[in-house]
Amino acid sequence: MIRQAINLTENDRQALAILMISAELEEISVYHLQDALFVSRGTILADIKKIQKYAQENDVVLKYSRQSGYRFYGDERLIRQIIQKSILALLYQPATKELMVNILNQFSDDFHLRVMTEIRQFFKNHRLTVVPSRTEETIYFLAFVIIRSSTHSIVLTDSEISILNHLIIKKKVVELVQHFPGVVNQEAETNYWAMVLMGMIQAKVREYETEFLYDCSYEICRKVEHSTGIEFKAFNNVVDHIYAHLVPAYFRILGKFTIQNVLIEQIQKQYNHLFQITHYSLTPLEELLGERLPDSEIGYFTILFGGEIANMAERPEDKRYRALVVCPSGMSSSLIMRSELATLFPMLDFIEARSFFELEQMPLDDYDLIFSSVDLETQKPLYVMPPILSTTDKVELLRQVQRELLLPSVVVPSVTDILETILPYVTLKEGVTQDKIKKLVTKKMMKQLKKKGDESPMLSELLTPDKIRFNHETPTPNWQDAIHLAGAPLVQNDDVEPRYLDAMVQKVLDFGPFIHLGFGIALPHARPEDGVKDLAMSLLKFSEPVYLLDDEKNPIRIFICLAAVDNETHLRALSSLTKILTDKTAVQRLLEAETTEEIVTLIQEGEE
Repeated sequence: MIRQAINLTENDRQALAILMISAELEEISVYHLQDALFVSRGTILADIKKIQKYAQENDVVLKYSRQSGYRFYGDERLIRQIIQKSILALLYQPATKELMVNILNQFSDDFHLRVMTEIRQFFKNHRLTVVPSRTEETIYFLAFVIIRSSTHSIVLTDSEISILNHLIIKKKVVELVQHFPGVVNQEAETNYWAMVLMGMIQAKVREYETEFLYDCSYEICRKVEHSTGIEFKAFNNVVDHIYAHLVPAYFRILGKFTIQNVLIEQIQKQYNHLFQITHYSLTPLEELLGERLPDSEIGYFTILFGGEIANMAERPEDKRYRALVVCPSGMSSSLIMRSELATLFPMLDFIEARSFFELEQMPLDDYDLIFSSVDLETQKPLYVMPPILSTTDKVELLRQVQRELLLPSVVVPSVTDILETILPYVTLKEGVTQDKIKKLVTKKMMKQLKKKGDESPMLSELLTPDKIRFNHETPTPNWQDAIHLAGAPLVQNDDVEPRYLDAMVQKVLDFGPFIHLGFGIALPHARPEDGVKDLAMSLLKFSEPVYLLDDEKNPIRIFICLAAVDNETHLRALSSLTKILTDKTAVQRLLEAETTEEIVTLIQEGEE
């Protein structure tokens, strides 16, 4: 039982109570919880009530009996899910971690140490790389799983077992499970532990049994291209990169494991348009799993694709420095930092985000400088920064890196530099200090940056009434003529050169019906260098379907032509389009619209 008096938050108490109850090491009563958590009976009863509600929301039941005390009842996988969530809630302070160790050691002396030693040795023996921020979580979780597996058996589906049985890691996990002979169903637990570990390591090698996830990665990357109007130059490399992250994501969601993405709110706010497009593009994975993806996983892939898009920017071939991004908070934070920095420093080559452990293994000649969220010892230039940069952070970081590395085209004077230049020539009013002016100017810069970020046009600003047309001719034109007709307003408005219409057709001839977004809606587009003058869109709706590539499998009723000037400016508009495409009612309204006003109204409603 817990013997250490500390100040616990309500969430801490409830997470510890869940772990005590789920471990089933004694008959847990209100008295046990009151004694262990150092609070009153009334507080414990209130906590129990909230835990019961939380369990019910997760399809688990918490009941009390005189014989067994409080116990969780229901699907063992779901019970283990709330165990994992409770562990995540307690990992971020030493005191609560120590309380978890105390619970585990009731099972046997030094049980936590034994599990930690066995698992770390297992990782080392088989050269498995787990993100450091997840290693500790894995150790605690499997320790509680070992305790429960001595009395409870996990059940996996036949399809899950079929996949897991042929994975390389399954054969390796057999020996790990055998170190804990108290497990009642070793075969089932071997499969389950393999699933746990598959959700925590990157897929660096393609396996036959996960080839369907490579196909899924391919589909997702194509959907990102289609829905953003961007063409990945090294498409296969992007697919490989996404596959390495998709495999663990698939097994995490399959096993009901949660990832801690503390920056998800910032991601949804700062990268909202890309978040919406990424979610839409991840529908192949949702269809595989038969459920909606958690926001934390969508945010994770948003940053992955954000980094890929940022890396496509044209960069001058000056002196190239290789920059490494390191963060102890987890891969999500590292990816966010890398995405932000790639935009801020297009003249740097950014290496894949790394953990501290991986950094120690890298030869110094492989990189020139490091960006990190914490201070660390290194022989290379080090720049410490928060995972998400404010305007002030960006200005100072730009100046620091430029000053030390003399990067071209990055000279940005700080607010201090500007004021030091101006103030000798002006007289300040009474009560106005240099510090006050500095704060006001910095605030103004931040507002301007935010304003600049909001300047990307909305869908309603691009698909204006004069760019929306209807075609009621019979018979309908062939698909090539349909694309030319759809793009005609762009030429008439001098947004594109006439050759851009031919380029859109050629893309379909080269790459197939990739512009078909589904529901009979197509997004023809080509590259900016194919004749784009200004960002623009146009829409043409046919009464009867046009068959793309003369294939009846691709009947198109609506062509929405996109002329993009870069890889980012149009994403705000396309995120609104993806909202329509993920709303069956909105799609139906679009397909049934008979007037320009109906389409304009539908678009405006989606933006509200």
